[in-house]
Amino acid sequence: MLDITNNAYAVILELTGEQIFDMLDLALEGTSGWTSDVQEDNLGPRPITFTDTEDGKRHTLDEKAITKGVEAFAEHCPAALAGVIAGLPDQTTANLRASDLFLQCCVFGEVIYG
Repeated sequence: MLDITNNAYAVILELTGEQIFDMLDLALEGTSGWTSDVQEDNLGPRPITFTDTEDGKRHTLDEKAITKGVEAFAEHCPAALAGVIAGLPDQTTANLRASDLFLQCCVFGEVIYG
């Protein structure tokens, strides 16, 4: 009998640019509850800045932050990542939560606000 209980397997998942855009767009629309004063309303080539309403700090969201966020999201929020890849509808509670978690991973490198 094959015993696989002590083995680990790597799985490669892919987030598309559209999925990333949709999550950030949804989170920055104010559904995250901790962002305000968003200075850019699209994810074009310019960075987006916003205020963290919890601590009043300004944050910048650029390509480097998004790359860091994808890695942190995969590490800290695998169930949310799986839901995004599976294609949850935009306004479901799970997708709204995933969008907020992804934004936190981009900004902080981890989930800060539960």
